[in-house]
Amino acid sequence: MQGKQEPKGFVFDIVKYMVEDGPGIRTCIFFKGCRLQCKWCSNALGLEPGPKIAYIENKCLGCRTCVDACPHKALSTGDTDHILTDPSKCTLCGTCSDVCPANARQLIGKEYTVQELIDVVERDRVFYRREGGGVTATGGEILMQAAFVYRFLKQCKQRLLGTTIETSGFGRWQLLAPILSVSDFAFIDLKHFDSSTHYVLTGVGNELILDNIAKTSIFCSTHATKLIIRIPIIPDINDASDNLREIAEFVRRLPGMIPEVNLLPYHCYGIAKYSWLGKEYELNEATVPSDERMQSISRIFLDRGLVCTVGGADVSSY
Repeated sequence: MQGKQEPKGFVFDIVKYMVEDGPGIRTCIFFKGCRLQCKWCSNALGLEPGPKIAYIENKCLGCRTCVDACPHKALSTGDTDHILTDPSKCTLCGTCSDVCPANARQLIGKEYTVQELIDVVERDRVFYRREGGGVTATGGEILMQAAFVYRFLKQCKQRLLGTTIETSGFGRWQLLAPILSVSDFAFIDLKHFDSSTHYVLTGVGNELILDNIAKTSIFCSTHATKLIIRIPIIPDINDASDNLREIAEFVRRLPGMIPEVNLLPYHCYGIAKYSWLGKEYELNEATVPSDERMQSISRIFLDRGLVCTVGGADVSSY
């Protein structure tokens, strides 16, 4: 009788030697799929749960190798050198990305077993030891692959590797709690305090997220996991003082551990990835907040007795 197939996780990127998203030098595993559709998302490649073909036009040589190789005749050039894709014919088989000499076509997303991911992160163990680093599970949204993420992080902990998670907090508590039990640090995003505005900005309300943050604060008060609330600051979108004061009061009154607040200034580094997927970026007019503005925002939290950092949490003192 054939044995039970080993569970696999779907990953769209693995980035080594990171010095953010947790202490020390880290390997960040980006899990694919997210239920939120934040208008400013810098990880567009990870939003959809399944595989996608990215077409990076400025890398394209116009050689037509992909067009000739496609077994389903889904690619053509039309009247220009721009490669056109017929979605009704494309099966995401990856043949075009395999033959592209310039890597202009890339299949985004790959399946891994827990052991295959462990093999990847174990190669850098020496760097984790020197700097107190480890592994960060991020996305996308890890709660869309919660069972696999839990198994992976549990194996990391058993191997004495540091573990950190990043999550929107949008998922059932029964999925989040086991992952927290095998995490040293948990970064949870809070995009906006008003649920109706949160829905407009992300596609979901925030009631579940606020509830999970409150439950996580209680969990962390009796466990070794450290909680950090992350707030992306997007000018003229969610940086109104009233909104930030409401978030500060919410954090200050949490029923368990009072977490650090980490303010992340908006950046535009991920905009190009939308065009790779044939999508439009909605916030082309958004601006990067100044250092002075970020410091002014941080005062809202500091004045309420909260620990607040800008541009990345300082977790070295934990």
